[in-house]
Amino acid sequence: MWSLYSQASARNVLVFEKIACRTDGTDKLCKCVQYLGRTLSFLLKSCAPVLADRKKSGALGEILFRVDALSSFLSGIRKVMRLGKWTYSLPVLRSELRDFASATNSFDSGFALLSSINSSFAVLTDFHDDLGWLVKMGVLPAELASYCGRVAAFCWFVTCWFDVPFSAYELHTNSLKIQRLQFKLAALHGRTSSLDSSTPPVSPTLTLTSRRRPGTRDSVSVTTDREVLQLEREIAMLQHNGFLHLVILVKYVADFVAAGIGALDIPVSEGWVPAASLVSALTSTYKLFVKAAEDIDAKRTIITPVASSHYDE
Repeated sequence: MWSLYSQASARNVLVFEKIACRTDGTDKLCKCVQYLGRTLSFLLKSCAPVLADRKKSGALGEILFRVDALSSFLSGIRKVMRLGKWTYSLPVLRSELRDFASATNSFDSGFALLSSINSSFAVLTDFHDDLGWLVKMGVLPAELASYCGRVAAFCWFVTCWFDVPFSAYELHTNSLKIQRLQFKLAALHGRTSSLDSSTPPVSPTLTLTSRRRPGTRDSVSVTTDREVLQLEREIAMLQHNGFLHLVILVKYVADFVAAGIGALDIPVSEGWVPAASLVSALTSTYKLFVKAAEDIDAKRTIITPVASSHYDE
């Protein structure tokens, strides 16, 4: 029992290390803490308005003040870590433009065009975020602050209009693949049952050599069983991917809410943006966690047979 617990704990530690060693992983972890603090601070201050006054609220007010300071500090750290992030999208944009130029049909051409437009607005979003941070540091004139903020919010909102439909389309396509494989699996199950029912009983007048030995199966049944196992594995993998697509869709919907409030100046409660951003942070961190766990499990699968064969020698 302790060995199993230790193995699971060691795996989780490796996954956390893999996420923390990546820039986007550190950014997502900081984002979770940042917006968790802002959401809790908003909820507590809404329930007890006296907590907004640091002097009158006592120890709890002091704690909330420190939580707000930590959230602001993490926001600055994330902006520093994201400086130059717009350059990461340039290779993707060039690849999508090449796909658009080499597309052979209208569907591929339209999809590549929409993807390149989405990547272009993503580049503009990150670029103007960098300009806004440089304004805060005093490198650029302070008059550019409002301009950079408006452009970054508008471009982010535009990318959300692309991200949500694209993610929903991927989820729908994955569901169709699962349905097709489930239909094939049902057909194979029907084929197996028909083969089993059509097997004639062994006549007592047959010789011993002509009888089928107990436990043996013909090549058709064995092939069918292999196909069934392969389809079940493919369906399980697609269902896993479908859940990840659903998580990503939830993330993009949360981004759409936060971006829309900022870009359109929607007069809503101050808690909407931190809550939506917290959902976005948690879902994106979960996606990174799953991907990191899959990478570690894949490496263990590759290394383990090699190690066992080495010790067998």
